[in-house]
Parts: sequence; C-alpha cells; structure tokens
Amino acid sequence: MRRYLGLLILMILLSSCTVEKMNLSPLSNNFSSFNTTSNFAESSYKSLETVNYTSELTNIISEFPVFSNPKLNSEIYKLKLSITDYIYAIKQENPLEKSNAYKNYTDSYKSIQKLKAELSKEELELLNRFLVKIKTNISLIDSINITEPK
Repeated sequence: MRRYLGLLILMILLSSCTVEKMNLSPLSNNFSSFNTTSNFAESSYKSLETVNYTSELTNIISEFPVFSNPKLNSEIYKLKLSITDYIYAIKQENPLEKSNAYKNYTDSYKSIQKLKAELSKEELELLNRFLVKIKTNISLIDSINITEPK
C-alpha cells in the first residue's frame, strides 16, 4: 500500500511539473506582443482616453448652436467637417489625413475668430464656450498621441 501511495505521489509531482511548463491558454498568443503588463495597461489607457476625447468632440459638434451671422454659420459647418475628418483620421491611424484635417480645423478656427466680432454678447459667450471645449479636447488627443511610439 505504501509503495502505491509513494508511486501515486511521484506521478502527481511529475505531472504537475510538466503541466507548469505547458501553456495551453488561448490568450497567451494574444498578449505575446506586449513585453509587460504595464505596456498593455498603458496602451489600453491611451486608447480609452482617446476614445473618451473623440466622443466628447463628436457630442460637441452635434450640439453646436446656430448663430445669427450666416457667414459664421458656414464657417462653423467647415469647422465641424474638419473635426469629423480629424476624428476619422485618428480612428484610421492615418497621420497624413490627420495633419490635413488639423490644418483645415485651424484655418476654420481662425476665420471664426475674425467673424465672431459681429456677434452679440450672449452669442459670443456661447460660441467661446464651444470653441474652448473643442480646442481642449483636440489638445488632449494630441498630447496622448504624441507620447505613442509610431
């Protein structure tokens, strides 16, 4: 009986040692591109933050009000289009499209700054609030993506 018990313990030890060396997890191959858990966590954090700021931008441009100045409204439309192109370029990870959309965004932003002198005080405050939100989110997206190695 002791002999069988010793043989059983020996078999358990041998099988447990061999099982430790084998990795049959289907997730092991998915995480092999990440050197450490911290790289994976950092990459996930950057991705989540980018999604957060792009969704805020999308919400801002969908809520943008209409103003009394038709020239300003047409320039705001161009601004919305360039921001939409910018968001799309970020999702597609296309740096050329992103830089073109950013240039169009800055041109529209500068034109809006010139045209906003004709607005009433209430409309001016409302416009400034939206423009600050847009500029803040774009700056935050750029600061996240600057630190990413490409």
